[in-house]
Amino acid sequence: MLRVKRRAHKRRKYRGRTLPKPIDVSETTFLIPDRGRKGRGEKIFDLQKGELSKHGYSLTEKTAVRRAALKKSVEEDGYKTVLGRIHALSIIHRRTNPIYALKAKLDRGWLVSEFGSHT
Repeated sequence: MLRVKRRAHKRRKYRGRTLPKPIDVSETTFLIPDRGRKGRGEKIFDLQKGELSKHGYSLTEKTAVRRAALKKSVEEDGYKTVLGRIHALSIIHRRTNPIYALKAKLDRGWLVSEFGSHT
């Protein structure tokens, strides 16, 4: 089972004969079955825990903090290694938390524009 975060949305609540009024449904976190594709085969990459977070990188942080952490990480580990880790994060979060996947994808694009021409 996977822990998934769903965004808040509006839905209609029906109350007898009155007109439906939209109500807010708050953001929730709950367990769902694994939605990975069937037959996806064996694991093709291994992302070690803490390799990016030791520099201060977290997908919950603001953009400026994430990019500063990525700069530190590139200085220590190298551009291609960090690029691979960010790409792996975007793939891991693609189905379960699309907002985090988008943040990782944007960070990957920033890395390419910032460091890609130098290698």
